Amino acid sequence: MIKFFRKIRQQLLAENKFSKYLIYAIGEIVLVVIGILIALWINNLNQQRKIKTEEQVVLKQLKNEFTINLKQLNSKIDIRNDMLKDFEDCLNYFANQKIESDSLFTAKLGSLHLPLTFDPIQKDLVGSGSIQIISNKELKSLLTNWTSDVHQLREMELLYVNYYTGSIMPFIDKTGIGRDILKRFWEDSNRTVFLLANENVNYRKIEQSNLSINYRELLKNYELESIISHAYGLSLTNNYESQALKKHINKILEILDLEIKK
Repeated sequence: MIKFFRKIRQQLLAENKFSKYLIYAIGEIVLVVIGILIALWINNLNQQRKIKTEEQVVLKQLKNEFTINLKQLNSKIDIRNDMLKDFEDCLNYFANQKIESDSLFTAKLGSLHLPLTFDPIQKDLVGSGSIQIISNKELKSLLTNWTSDVHQLREMELLYVNYYTGSIMPFIDKTGIGRDILKRFWEDSNRTVFLLANENVNYRKIEQSNLSINYRELLKNYELESIISHAYGLSLTNNYESQALKKHINKILEILDLEIKK
């Protein structure tokens, strides 16, 4: 093809037909430009196809991760709902100055031993640049804000963790009810669902304390009532924050389902 154009060029120059040569030269330039534009267009199509393929990989990974995150968050919400019910029952015991049994009371006090935290799968999409290939602007915005939303929940959860180590544990140690509470805690499989190894495991058991503990006298202990009240308030706040984050996750999963090609 190049030899063909060169031959035409040489022939026009030999015949001294400059005007025709000029028109030909312009036409040749136009053809070259068109060829370049077509090559760029094809290359752009290939790049876009490659980006879309990479985007689908990222979207599917995100769906898997946020599905796992939602499962974990739902588990923590359910556990806290059980905790809140136990705390409400305990506060009713204080209000009525009456308990059904020592064993049941210690079982409900066991909920104080659950300083839960949400630990989601988190990848730095913004820092890695992967978020740039996501075309959906709403999804990109939700993912950009995800880390700060999780941080907000963790800050609230940390309040319970600090209260647990700073107030709850010292009180339990001081009153000597720790052994009985832990005995009932480990006997209740519903309280151990947050552990990684929570299935088909035979946990070691401890026996109830032989020391005399008057649980009915504990109903007159204003410090315990205050501790349960604080634990209730912190757990309730954490569940409110968790519910807000759950909506965030559900929205992300909803968009991912629409964006992922079946």
